[in-house]
Amino acid sequence: MRIGIIAGLAVGVLAACATAPPPVIGFGPAPEHGETPYSPKCVDSVGRYMNMDFAEFDQTIDAGWRTVARTDGCKGEAARLIAHYRSAQSLQDARGLFWHEAQLRAEMGETELALELFRMSYALEQHLAQEGDSADLLYSRATIAFLEGDLTTLTASRDALARTPKPEGWDASIDAFRRTFPDREPPSWPTNLAIVDALIKCFGKTYWEGYSRRCRQDGE
Repeated sequence: MRIGIIAGLAVGVLAACATAPPPVIGFGPAPEHGETPYSPKCVDSVGRYMNMDFAEFDQTIDAGWRTVARTDGCKGEAARLIAHYRSAQSLQDARGLFWHEAQLRAEMGETELALELFRMSYALEQHLAQEGDSADLLYSRATIAFLEGDLTTLTASRDALARTPKPEGWDASIDAFRRTFPDREPPSWPTNLAIVDALIKCFGKTYWEGYSRRCRQDGE
């Protein structure tokens, strides 16, 4: 996940959007098999998903595309659903949608398509990044390097991520997170470092294995 959903919530607790949202544009390739009906088992109502706001569709654990992806045999339909939703979103939202569609494609073994989508997300991230925004860029580069089989770049990205200083206000955002979500484990800094370590530990395996919690556990 980009910065992790929980980490995103932590930052969001403090952040009040002072700037105007980016313009809404169509972005990215046309959704795959756009005329093919969804399986009713996977998607009960396309319109219901299309009318969700971005936070519900992409950033909520028990809503949006994740409910489809968790249904047995529906990961492909979830990826299609993301592509449909992405096609009408803003650049900022499209970045996350590219990323999550890429993750599903990679989990299904569609490595080349996943790499294309990861690279699109990375390009958008570079375009939108502000000064000091390096942690997500390094995580993105590490993920791409893992899928490319490039251990040198993966390791270098990991080392740079580990050295990345906390952004201003991080500790305050964690305090706010704990007050708002007392039953949840707050994110740690650098975000996604444990995932990158797992990708190194399980280098050469599938993305599904490398991203799994099993690869993040010591001694496995």
